[in-house]
Amino acid sequence: MANCQRAVVGEIANVQLYAYLLTQVAEPEVRRVFQNLQAAALHNHLPAFRQAVAAASAQENYHAAHGIPPQQAYVSHGPLSDFLERAFSQLGPYAGPIGVFSPLLRRAHPAMLAGMVAGGAGVYLLKDRIGRQRKEN
Repeated sequence: MANCQRAVVGEIANVQLYAYLLTQVAEPEVRRVFQNLQAAALHNHLPAFRQAVAAASAQENYHAAHGIPPQQAYVSHGPLSDFLERAFSQLGPYAGPIGVFSPLLRRAHPAMLAGMVAGGAGVYLLKDRIGRQRKEN
């Protein structure tokens, strides 16, 4: 998260630098370039970095709730577990879509949740295959 915060500070500095440079330049073409760069920093880069800070904060808070230090919040556990961790860290504050299960899911270990999803998918596929074989017979 610290790197994302540094990026936000850097983009704010870029916007200020372009504002200063615009006061120093008279050529219309150069001014237009500085204005375009300032607009890109202000309207594209800065919001993206702020969103990255929010996502990193949510992920670190999710891990902190499980007793995991912030520096370990970015350790990879595999594609499915990582996806579920990010999803639950983003959905955690809202809890509405998950409803009654939200407190249980927030306290569950991501690897357990990944196992539940993989197991559920396996059972579904197995039942579907058995159902097809019965229809063929």
